[in-house]
Amino acid sequence: MVERKVNSQGQPVGSFSDKNYNFSFDKSFGQHILKNPLVVQQIVEKSGIKSTDVILEIGPGTGNLTAALMERGKKIIAVEVDPRMVAEVTKRVNIMGYQHKF
Repeated sequence: MVERKVNSQGQPVGSFSDKNYNFSFDKSFGQHILKNPLVVQQIVEKSGIKSTDVILEIGPGTGNLTAALMERGKKIIAVEVDPRMVAEVTKRVNIMGYQHKF
């Protein structure tokens, strides 16, 4: 029997769970989820992205940064290797109505 470490919320260490997602990370991909909206805001503000820019995002994950970047740039090219994350970020883009930018 394999014993799994859990955090204070009872979730396996290395997993991400909120009301919309429940993922275990694949360490070989080096996955980290950017959840803090203030960090997202700072990244976008300091990026200097203009409405005419095409943005390349490597590892968009669930799309927290992607969503903010789409409001600024002309188009986003996102490269993600995890099919679970591809499905989530694609769903988020579609819900937001930004299919034309993705």
